[in-house]
Amino acid sequence: MAILQAPNVEGLLTYTLERQEKHLSRYVGRGHGTPDRPKQEIVTVRYQITAIIRQEEAIDAHKKTLGGGRLYQKCFGKSTRFGASCANLSR
Repeated sequence: MAILQAPNVEGLLTYTLERQEKHLSRYVGRGHGTPDRPKQEIVTVRYQITAIIRQEEAIDAHKKTLGGGRLYQKCFGKSTRFGASCANLSR
């Protein structure tokens, strides 16, 4: 799971998977098969996420390293949410 291995996310969630296999038997080559004709086994594998568990202690520790919760910036003496544009605020 690439998302769970991102730099600031690793260790915050755990998950369980279920492996699902689909087996299909086909004759090799074109046309209808005969009893003497060789068969080919095709296996399709799919992984289904069955549960996601939040690691609350790790999440709380990670929040403290970010400075609490939401980040704010000062624009003309007014607090705005980090990432919001200061251009819309007038003095």
